[in-house]
Amino acid sequence: MNQTEVLDLISSLKTETDWMIRRRAAHRLGELTAPDLSSLALQALTEALVDEDTDVLQAAIESLGKLRRREAVPILLLPRWIQHPDPSVRGSVVSALAELVFVDKAPFAVLDALLSASQDPIWRVREEARKGLLSLADHAVRETPRHASLVVLRILCVPDVHIQEQLAQVLGKCGAESPRLREIWLKSVLEDLGHLSHFIRRGAALALGLLGDGRAVSALAERLPRDPDHSVREACVISLGKLRDPASAQPLVRALAASRSTRFCRLIVQALARIGHPAIPHLMTALKKAVRKDFRKFLVEALGLLEAREAADLFVEALEDTYYLVRRAAVRALCRIGTPEIVAKLGTLLHQSEADLTPLKEEGLHGEIRHLRIRAIRALAEMKDSKASPLLKALRRDPDSEIAEEAEEALYMIGRASWGRRCALEVLAEVGTPDVLPSILRSLDDHNQDVRIAAVRALDRLAAEACIPHVLSRLDKEAPEVQQPMIKLLGNLGFARKEVRAAAVRFLTHTQRELRMEAARALGKLCDPESEVALRLALSDPSPMVRHQAEEALDNIVVCAR
Repeated sequence: MNQTEVLDLISSLKTETDWMIRRRAAHRLGELTAPDLSSLALQALTEALVDEDTDVLQAAIESLGKLRRREAVPILLLPRWIQHPDPSVRGSVVSALAELVFVDKAPFAVLDALLSASQDPIWRVREEARKGLLSLADHAVRETPRHASLVVLRILCVPDVHIQEQLAQVLGKCGAESPRLREIWLKSVLEDLGHLSHFIRRGAALALGLLGDGRAVSALAERLPRDPDHSVREACVISLGKLRDPASAQPLVRALAASRSTRFCRLIVQALARIGHPAIPHLMTALKKAVRKDFRKFLVEALGLLEAREAADLFVEALEDTYYLVRRAAVRALCRIGTPEIVAKLGTLLHQSEADLTPLKEEGLHGEIRHLRIRAIRALAEMKDSKASPLLKALRRDPDSEIAEEAEEALYMIGRASWGRRCALEVLAEVGTPDVLPSILRSLDDHNQDVRIAAVRALDRLAAEACIPHVLSRLDKEAPEVQQPMIKLLGNLGFARKEVRAAAVRFLTHTQRELRMEAARALGKLCDPESEVALRLALSDPSPMVRHQAEEALDNIVVCAR
């Protein structure tokens, strides 16, 4: 294209009344490559930015990017363009900036504008920014200057999974194709790990994980505990997890012990899970010494994710932990492992002493010799029987402070044992076998109400029909809190049993609404036509929820009778 043609295009862009001709002229000017002619085009396109037609404005902006002249950068970075209210115009600006960022020594302001645009609420603007960032990163990774390194590290910090995955592929491909370039990048990024900017340090930490070189482990492990910025520490943890080096297990466990941030601790747990089996000894050692409850919880979670069978004894011990989240984590861990040895061990955990506690209770309450009273209280604590709880609660108010303290300690031990039995039943409900049914059935007579509820739920979960006579014999003697899961069990397992139907019908007139609802629900599952009369009477129950359950039960009976 000669100068005359360029001047004609500029004239059309300035004076033509047809917007399509002006837009075409703007596009043609963006195709110029000769420096002297592109200078003329730059001035004309800059003046065209005031065009009233949005299509012409977009064409002028896009052509400014295609010219790839540094003079266009400050123009497009003006807030009136980069923050334009029209998303299509913003998209064109971002697209043009993506072209201009390749200009030699283009300012970091262009990169910052693209980074900001990658979080734009409009999808098209975000996509243009992402394309620009990815093409820039692909170009920069193949360069060795310091400028290129900083570009990639800043792009890595974009909270966009797609961009980070693409960069991981670019870095991996680059390292595979050119070992020399990989060495240069590794050296450069290791230096950036000590950069003054936390933004660059975070990008460097992420890049070390993406490069996949085990030599970065020591640098990341050293930076992890001492970097003042939490985002850099998180990036170190993520990269150590990606590198999967056994040497990083101990630094990660130490960081877990020092942290109070739930988010940070979860990242560490995920990293340890990726490291795998080599992390287990470090986690077990830390768990044996752990004092802080949230630290114990994360240790148990990490061991559970690793399905560490060698930590089974620690998991069983954690079922009696004072912190309920530790107990929850131990239950999940044991459910993941679920070996026959663990099932048998949990079955023995359910056993309670059948010894007569009366002599010990008498000695502890009315004994005249102080040290014998203390010995009796300690013996009650060792037996871990909830029957002793009322007595021990009374002894907490004893005028003798040592007696009161011993009673408090005994209650603590009994309470922990009850938690352990309850959690053991929750595990057995998921992984139990017929061999442990006798132990679960014995737990129906446990002196702790929560344990009895857990036993009923375990039997229901295991679909143990043999338990029905045991449940029926205890149903009327139990507290309402235990009766409700019992009725649910009978409804699930007692099909075609008249004694089950009779029990459920009795509870349709119970004083507690929840039990009446559960009884109606159970009768609906049993589908026994003989319960129809009782259910029709329940249609006049004062509770709308009971009436609703009765209606559903009657509908089920009609369907089953067809």
